[in-house]
Amino acid sequence: MRNLVAARWIGVAGVLVVLSGCTGGSAAGPDLATGVEPPAVSDEPTVSVSASTDPVGGGPVLTIQTLPFADPSDAALPAPRRQALQQALDETVRDSTRMPGVTAAVLSPDGGWTGATGVDGAGTPLVPEAMFAIASITKTFTAAEVLLLAGQHRIDLDAPASSYLDHPLLARGPTVRQLLSHTSGIPDLITADLVDALDADPARSWTAEQGLAYVTDPLKPPGPPVMSYSNSNYQLLGLLIEKVTGLPSTLV
Repeated sequence: MRNLVAARWIGVAGVLVVLSGCTGGSAAGPDLATGVEPPAVSDEPTVSVSASTDPVGGGPVLTIQTLPFADPSDAALPAPRRQALQQALDETVRDSTRMPGVTAAVLSPDGGWTGATGVDGAGTPLVPEAMFAIASITKTFTAAEVLLLAGQHRIDLDAPASSYLDHPLLARGPTVRQLLSHTSGIPDLITADLVDALDADPARSWTAEQGLAYVTDPLKPPGPPVMSYSNSNYQLLGLLIEKVTGLPSTLV
């Protein structure tokens, strides 16, 4: 939960893309995963949605009837798809001023693919098996744990997060749901000062509290429709999980 160092924007990225039987397309061009123009979208929906709307974003809410997605295939994606994905990966690094290398993986019911392009921080050419910091993938785990606790009635998503965690950044009363959805109004801890501190001591281990101390901008009112991506939200959720479960997280 306290994976602050991994949240740093470090110029080398690892990407995991999961394609789970999604359908449809747009007029913007060929589909990245297929390398061909998408077929016309049927008038009949292939994914059911509920009539209710998301209280945070105002959009439709997917129901449990949409699950499970089809299992990914162990086969390789067709050659045109692999070529299109590799081309997109190459262009990502070519067009970036801060990202010298990327690895990626695609898992889908039609097959899988892995790719790499560019170099790591030491200038070594990347391969698909190269190791990267886990970074914001931890947000997926954190959100899943919060929802698990909500399902166990140990957390109310619509209760103020301060009901479970006493922290000055929660002073304006954002709910747990607003932390999850980046609508809390809490500024991001990734600041120039923090980046300088990380550069000064790359091997240092950080706690969530130490990272959150770099949040110095004023708190904004929580709530929709404004969404502002902030790593602070998930550092606070990690602390909240610790508080509710009584289980400490591992420092990174």
